[in-house]
Amino acid sequence: MWFDQARESDFSPGTLHLYRDCLDRQILPAMADLRIRELTTGLVDRHLAVVRRKHGSAMAKTTKSVLSNMCRLACRHDALAHNPCRDVARISAKPRKRPTALTVEEVRRLTLWLSQDPRSVARDLPDLVSFLLATGLRIGEALAVRWSDIDLEAGTVDIHGTVLRLRQGGLIIKPSTKSAAGQRILELPSWAIAMLRQRQLAANPSTDADTFVAFPAPVAGGLRDPNNTLQMMRESFRTAGFDGSPATVPQDCGHPDRWCRTVGSSRRRPARAPEDVTAGRRLHGAQEAGHRGGCSPGEALRGPRAELAKLPSSRRVGTRPAAHRQS
Repeated sequence: MWFDQARESDFSPGTLHLYRDCLDRQILPAMADLRIRELTTGLVDRHLAVVRRKHGSAMAKTTKSVLSNMCRLACRHDALAHNPCRDVARISAKPRKRPTALTVEEVRRLTLWLSQDPRSVARDLPDLVSFLLATGLRIGEALAVRWSDIDLEAGTVDIHGTVLRLRQGGLIIKPSTKSAAGQRILELPSWAIAMLRQRQLAANPSTDADTFVAFPAPVAGGLRDPNNTLQMMRESFRTAGFDGSPATVPQDCGHPDRWCRTVGSSRRRPARAPEDVTAGRRLHGAQEAGHRGGCSPGEALRGPRAELAKLPSSRRVGTRPAAHRQS
C-alpha cells in the first residue's frame, strides 16, 4: 500500500528503485509476519542495528527512511498511535574522506597513458575521461549527454539528465540531474570541442540526435552503464599506477568534486585549499585571461593527450529555463 502511493509521488526512478530493493531485501524478510501493533521502537532499533552491521550505515539509513514512511502512513490511518522510528538510536557513519585533486603532472600521466593503452582505448575511456576533466560532470551525467545537447559552434553542452539502471527497465536516462542546480549549460574549452568534433565525425550520429548519446557503450552501443564504466576506469587507473594513494583516483574517481578540483570547472570549489592539491586553481588563471586562448583545436589534436592538463576547463554560462527543465 505504501509503495503504491510512493510510485504516484514525485520520487525519482532511482529513489523508487532503491526503496523497492530495501523493502524486498531488508524489511519484508524480517518483518512481514509482524502485526502493525507489534512494531515498537525497540524492535525497529534492533533491526536497524543488524542491517548496519551486515550492510553498512547507508543501507541502515535507507531502511529507517522506508520504515518511517510506512509507519507515517499507518499513523495517518490510526493504525499506530505514534511513529516508532522517531526515537531509534542515531545511525552514525564514518566521516567521508575529502576528495583530493589530481596534480597537473598526474593529469598528464593519466591522459597520456589512457590514450596509449589498448584496453582503455577499446573501452572508449580516453575521450570520456577527457570530457569529465573538461566539464566536472558526474559519470552518469556525462553518459546521458546526447549530440542534440552539444552545440559545437557555440562551444556549449546542455546538462539535464543522468543515466540510471533500474531492476525493471534496464538503463534509462532520467530527465533531471541529482539536484536542480545540476541542470546547467557549460561552455567547453577548445580542446574539448575539437575532441567532440572528431568523435561526431567518427560516430556519424543518426538524424534523430535526441536518442544518440555522445558516449555510447563501446561494444553493444546504446546507453552505457555508469557502474560498469566506473569499474573500468578504476581498473585502468590502477594499471596506470594510480592505486589508492591520497593524490590518486581509484577511491573516489566518480565523485564530481574530484574532477572539479582537478580542472577548476564550473561546479563548487573549496573556498581555500593548498595550491598543490587544487591544481585547477592554476588552470583557472588561463580561463580568466581568455577562456579559449589556451590553444587552438588543431594544436590540441596534434599534441599528445597530456597537453589537456595545460588547457582551461569548462565554465557555466547559464541555467536551463524552468519550463525546459520540467519538460
